[in-house]
Amino acid sequence: MEKKDLYLKIAMKQIPRILTLADRDVSSPTYGCFDREYWHYGTADFPCGMSQEFVLPLALVYKHEFRENPYYKQETVKDLVIAGIGFAEKSSHRDGSCDDYFPFERAYGATAFSLYAFAESCRLLGIKENKTLDFLEKRGKWLSSHSESGKLTNHHAIAGLALLVLWQLTGKKHYRKTALEKINLCLSWQSGEGWFSEYEGCDPGYLTMTIDFLARAYSITKGNSLLESLKKALEFLECFVYPDGTCGGELGSRDTYLFMPHGFELLAKECPKAVEIKTRYLKALENGLATNYEDNRIFGHMTYSHLLSWLDYCGLRGDSGHRQFRKSFPEAGLYVEKKGRYFFAVSAPKGGVFKVFRDEKLIHADSGFLCEFSDGKISVSNRVSARAHSGSDPCHIKGIFYYYKRRFMSPAKQVVFRLTLIVLGPFPCISKAFRKVLQKILITGKKEAPLSFERRFSLEEDGLVVTDLLLLTGGKTVNRLYSTTDKVSVYIAMAECFNRNMLMKWRQFAEDEVKDLNKARKLEITRRFE
Repeated sequence: MEKKDLYLKIAMKQIPRILTLADRDVSSPTYGCFDREYWHYGTADFPCGMSQEFVLPLALVYKHEFRENPYYKQETVKDLVIAGIGFAEKSSHRDGSCDDYFPFERAYGATAFSLYAFAESCRLLGIKENKTLDFLEKRGKWLSSHSESGKLTNHHAIAGLALLVLWQLTGKKHYRKTALEKINLCLSWQSGEGWFSEYEGCDPGYLTMTIDFLARAYSITKGNSLLESLKKALEFLECFVYPDGTCGGELGSRDTYLFMPHGFELLAKECPKAVEIKTRYLKALENGLATNYEDNRIFGHMTYSHLLSWLDYCGLRGDSGHRQFRKSFPEAGLYVEKKGRYFFAVSAPKGGVFKVFRDEKLIHADSGFLCEFSDGKISVSNRVSARAHSGSDPCHIKGIFYYYKRRFMSPAKQVVFRLTLIVLGPFPCISKAFRKVLQKILITGKKEAPLSFERRFSLEEDGLVVTDLLLLTGGKTVNRLYSTTDKVSVYIAMAECFNRNMLMKWRQFAEDEVKDLNKARKLEITRRFE
């Protein structure tokens, strides 16, 4: 198998899945809907607008003669692309926006992702019907005049890209102008260290997505400032595409192992770092270490990124790997070091979560502590926090625990939520306020627990030594204590997807150790990883 066919192997297996998710019945009122929960099972009361981005992978396999591609020039596939855009028009709001997680949401991200998929599909297939273009322009106008309620660079990057492709389709210069404004906003959010902001900080996984979208934008605009920004992003990211080719993970602000490769293929001719990074990623694919993003909601952009990577493949060069180095990124709160056979990365804002590799093998991943108090409440040490800090020494980290609770819908909650949306949802300002409240509840909001910690790291030629000190304050006692390996403590759509490295077992502390913590109000643990 040629190296570039690894991209195709990942992507082509998703096409039958996309066709299964689609309503392919031309007589159906939901013909072209890709939300199977809505049109088939009837378990959803509105269609997810993000699902309609599946038209783009279908447009690509219709248009291009990929190796072993049974969908090439199949008119049924092209018809379904057109039907998918048509269903999006029928199911969108009057202003052109669409919903993602709840009715009347008017989700900026879903509107941007789907507009890009529609516009690029029309460009690929030469679709120029006035009715279709009118709908795309309506969506583009809404996107031009609105913004995301959180600081999510990847959403603004895809919005800018979508508007650029809309400009290519229509020739209307104001779409290009607005696209460049969106892209310049992204550049203003770039840290001097090279990363872009995602909610509460830096997330290497989402950084690959932002690079992917901005690199496509650069391929259209050829803007020098955009290229320089991308080069800085590559310099930073190279430290967090690990020796085994995986990327990011729990060290990031959004806990993602995302890797969208197309941007690196586009940049490979001008940026040697892009070649190094994508070479390492292809090694992960070859070794079966790709993260599984086959959740029905989130695999669309991963699929088209891999298809486009095959088309724009730019060759490889030998992976030199990480040489001996130490790098600290104070703004991101991240630190990486390579010494001898060992590679070590740690995040201070996430409470000292870390990974350590020997050669190309992950020997330990640590996503912090999880503590169950005697009253049943759970707390974790890995929430992004300004209270977690390393001072001048990135290998000495102090922080506190925060309460953690998984939230679930019940029939009663769902009824109240839907009734509220029916009454107030038609008012855009209310739906935006709803989204802000949900973001605070599920992602950014946090409450301190009466437990703090200190972590000290020492990377030696023969391994990593980690010393933890837990300090129990207040009157509470601990029932159970774990050292976790893949714990995610916020809601992130692209997080908690399986990677083979996640087979590492959490360590439950012995009963005697928990008793010592409750009695002495402190517990010190030293571990060595070789």
